Formats: sequence, structure tokens, C-alpha cells
Amino acid sequence: MKKYIFAAVIVVLFLSSCNFIGGKRVEGSGNVTTQDRSVTGFSAIHSSGFFDVYLSAGASQSVRIEGDDNLHSYVETRLDGSELEIDTKDGYNLRPSKGIKIYITSPDFTRVRLSGSGDIVSQNQISGKDKIELSVSGSGNIKVNLNAPAVESEMSGSGDINLSGEAKKFEGKLSGSGNIRAMDLKTEETSIRISGSGNADVFASAKLDVRVTGSGDVRYRGGVEQVTSNITGSGSVKKID
Repeated sequence: MKKYIFAAVIVVLFLSSCNFIGGKRVEGSGNVTTQDRSVTGFSAIHSSGFFDVYLSAGASQSVRIEGDDNLHSYVETRLDGSELEIDTKDGYNLRPSKGIKIYITSPDFTRVRLSGSGDIVSQNQISGKDKIELSVSGSGNIKVNLNAPAVESEMSGSGDINLSGEAKKFEGKLSGSGNIRAMDLKTEETSIRISGSGNADVFASAKLDVRVTGSGDVRYRGGVEQVTSNITGSGSVKKID
């Protein structure tokens, strides 16, 4: 009898520990509604949840949540300086019926970071006054159309960064297994650094500088006048007509 009691206690403790590690599970009601958040004064975005985030350029700032009505309160949107942090409330594991979408509008953006499993997508062309920084350290993807004097992207996760639009300078760094797809980002000067296994597709009309110490490949388009490459790994640089 004692053996059965001991086994039951072990099972209860195991299930409790699983619930603690994964967080308290909250099922979506199935009633999908929207909620506007009164948060402004941000220029940067950081999404660390599983949400799909949609960026738009607009005259004023707004943040809107779309998802099951009983899950809205578990989605946090808070300011950390000038950065809008988007995350799930600590201790909870959300199970939405149709996913959770977050719509963000702002006149300009300085930085977009993704460390979760969701995607960040632009619904129109977003802009930056000086520079836009993009980074992925999770398994999600960033796909944006943008216009800025300079664009910097860093990929250290397994997702992809897809870019289109215009910029004078573009700098890309890859240290993970994800890829940078930026042939549709029309730039004059492009710099690529690869130390992982990811690949980069880029455009340059004047200058291209490539450094590869990993196994990634670089393909490029554009009437680039000057190409500088330093390959110490197994990667390659190839022009695409």
C-alpha cells in the first residue's frame, strides 16, 4: 500500500513541476475580440512571445491586441525606456483558439527585435529617420518593407529576416542558422558578416564588403562597382544575374 501511495505522490509532484515550468495553462474562449492599449512614446519594438506582430506607418502611435477575450489580460505591452516590450504575463501558458495578433502603428521605428517564436511583418512601408536596427534571436521571422538612411540586421537565431525597400547603407550579421533575404532592399553600400551556417541574399549598387568565417553563402545583385571578400570558412560569394 505504501508503494502505491509513494508512486501517487511522485506523479503529483511531477505533474506539478511540469505545470510550474510551462506556466499555468489558460485556454482561449473562442470569442475573438480586439483591445486598444494606451501606450505611446516608443520608437523600438521587442517581441519575446509567440504573437504575430504587424507594423504600420502612420501619423500617430497605436497598439491593438486581437485574440480571445479572456487572454487579453495575459498579454503585456509595457515601455522600457523608448522600447515597447511585448510578452506573456509571467507564470502563464496561453492556448489561443486562433492565435494572438498585435497591430502597432508609429510614424517611425528605430529598432525591431524578435526573440520569440512569432513573426513580425510590416503592412506597409515603415521608415526610420536615421537608422533601423533589426534582430532575430529566436525561431520567428521578420519580414518588413522599409525606408531609412541605414539598416542594420543581426541574425543569431533560426528564423529569417526578409527585407525590401530602400536604404543607402545595409549591414548584416549572421551567427546562427537563420538567413537574411535582402535582394529587394535597394542599397548603395552593403556589408555582410557570417560566422554561422546561415546564408545572405543582398543587393548593392556601389560597394559590397563580405566576411565569412562560417559555412554560409552570400549571393548578390546590383551593378556593384567594388566587391571585397574575405572567406576563411567554407562559405562562398556569388553574383546573381
